[in-house]
This record gives sequence, structure tokens and C-alpha cells, in this order.
Amino acid sequence: MGQRHLLEQVVNVQVPPSVSTTVGDGIRYTLQHTGFTLCEPIHVHQRWLFSRPLPATHYRLGPMPLREALQVLAGDAWELEADPVRRQVCYEQRDIRTVETAETIAPVAATGTVSVEVRDE
Repeated sequence: MGQRHLLEQVVNVQVPPSVSTTVGDGIRYTLQHTGFTLCEPIHVHQRWLFSRPLPATHYRLGPMPLREALQVLAGDAWELEADPVRRQVCYEQRDIRTVETAETIAPVAATGTVSVEVRDE
């Protein structure tokens, strides 16, 4: 299956501590010899993801399908997107409410109040 559907190939990854410092480094290391590369981060949220520290638990992954390993490395707040023509993978944020960023925190901090509307349905 993995020879035809490259994201289904089984990987068993052991990232050396000297190589891995960020999530982006871990993803790039995992993609070695798979036929895929990681996209260049165009959006701020992608740069943010790729610059996060790689959790120690992600230094060893597998055996598991490549698609699953890439999703584990990014986390549930991120959607893996693959471009089979370019053989490139990238990530999009699933829901802005799942990750607090400076842009979402700043308006609340500036006003000091939060209003919540409750509806009975």
C-alpha cells in the first residue's frame, strides 16, 4: 500500500536529540526518504507551529503510517494537507478557538471584560 499511496507508508522514527529542536525540525526529519517535503510557512500560524519546541514524547514515533505520524507531530489543532503533485505537506489551523494567539488574547486584555451571550433553545 505504501508504495502507491506514499502517505500510507509505515514509518518508525527516532529523531536524534541533536537534530530536533522544533516541531518543524521533527516533521522535516520524519519526511526524509518518504518522497515528501514540508511546505514553506506562508502564514503566521504555520511559522508559529513550525517554531514550537518538539515535545520529548515525539522523538520516537511508530511504527505507524506516515500520515498519522505527521498528524501526531502537529497535534489535533492542525489539519494535515498534502499536495500529491508537488509531493509536499503543509498544515492549516482547524479552528482558531483551539489555539490562543496574541491576536485573540489582546482584545480581551485591552478591555478587561468579556461578554458572553447565552441563548435558550
